[in-house]
Parts: sequence; structure tokens; C-alpha cells
Amino acid sequence: MRKTEPETPPLPRVEPVEIDGRRAWLKRPEQLSGRMRLQKGDPVAAFDRERQAYRALQGKGLPIPEILDEGPDYVVTLDAGPTLTQLKTLTADRPEVFDAAMIDAARALGRFHRAGYSHGRPALKDICWQDGKVVFIDLERSPAEPAGLDACARDVMVFFFSAISETGGAGPAVIAAREAYRAEAPNGVWPRACARSRALRLRGLQMMLSPFLVFLRNKREFRAISPFFAFFRDG
Repeated sequence: MRKTEPETPPLPRVEPVEIDGRRAWLKRPEQLSGRMRLQKGDPVAAFDRERQAYRALQGKGLPIPEILDEGPDYVVTLDAGPTLTQLKTLTADRPEVFDAAMIDAARALGRFHRAGYSHGRPALKDICWQDGKVVFIDLERSPAEPAGLDACARDVMVFFFSAISETGGAGPAVIAAREAYRAEAPNGVWPRACARSRALRLRGLQMMLSPFLVFLRNKREFRAISPFFAFFRDG
């Protein structure tokens, strides 16, 4: 009977490395099964888009990681500290630290947009913060070319839906983050985000989901739907 060689385990998509004594992250294309590939698309193409975005945005004064090394199938970026999602857990006994970081992130997103670019998915898990410095990671949805109002408006909606989900509502820190964003952002983005939110609400998304909220009350994202719509309606 022919002996079957054991399969080589896939390489990790992201792993910590050290370059010249500095902590960094090595990222490779995601390895997906057939079903997940159909759902998420070509991982090599997504990785290449991200690598191109990192390269195109370097040197523009934007809050993105420094590239330390790269190749056709990998990129190494300088560590930028914990993500905001991680920071919330790390500073559970000092909530004011997380609140300040979230406000800093909103301000940085406004500057990102003022420079003419969009991130594509600035959820809190895709934003790092360390010693007052904000860095946006995971740029696979970020176009390398300048973005329009609609792309920036989508960023705003993703950021604040993530913030409301993470904090459990549109509390004072989320309101302060909104004001910090609006103080830095170009004219027109916030009104466009509010208009897109109204369009979603009018399509009945909230009504369609509301009967299921009682069964999904432990899901933060579902609990965030009502306060999210109210946040943009009142803002």
C-alpha cells in the first residue's frame, strides 16, 4: 500500500517578525478553501491590491504603516501598536484611554479623507493606536488613487457602525469622535454619509431586521443597528 505523505500546513497569513530590532508584521495572501474563495474573491488579487495601496500611499503623510520589506507574495510593515478593538480590552480599567484613542482615530480618518483618499473598511479592528499615534492597517479595500465623496462616506459609516457596536451605543465618546471627524474632514462627506444612512433606513433594513433583534440580543452588531440609524439621523 502506497504511503501518503502528510500535507504541509499552510503558512500563517500574518505573523510577527523582527527586523533590525524592531517588531514588525509579515503578511501573505490568505489561503482560502473553494467555498470561502467564492465568498471572498481571489486572495492573491486582494493581497496585491493591498500591497499596491501601501506602496502608493507611502510618503503622503497619511497614517499608514511603514513598509520595511516586500516581495511578490509578502509585505512586512512596522508594528503600530494594538488595534482599537484590542486596546478596549487592554484598558478595561481605564476606559478614558480607549475613548481618547477612538477620538484620535476619527480625527485621523478626517485627515485621511481631506488628503483625498479612502480606507475602504476603517473598522476599529483595522486601526492601531500607540502613544497617541493612529495607524490604519489592512488596506486591501483602499484604492491607490484618490477617492470621491461616496467612498469617504462609506468609510464614515463603517467607522461609526464599528464604534457604536464596540461601545454599545452612541455615547459621549462616540459623539466626541463625530465632532473630531467633522472638524478635519472635507465639506460634503458627512452630509453624504447621513444621506446614505437615510437611504438604507428608507429601504426598510431596520424594519426587516427588528423582529430578529430579540433573538440576537447578544450580537453587538445587531444591537448597534437602531442606535446607528439614530446617530446619523440626529447628527
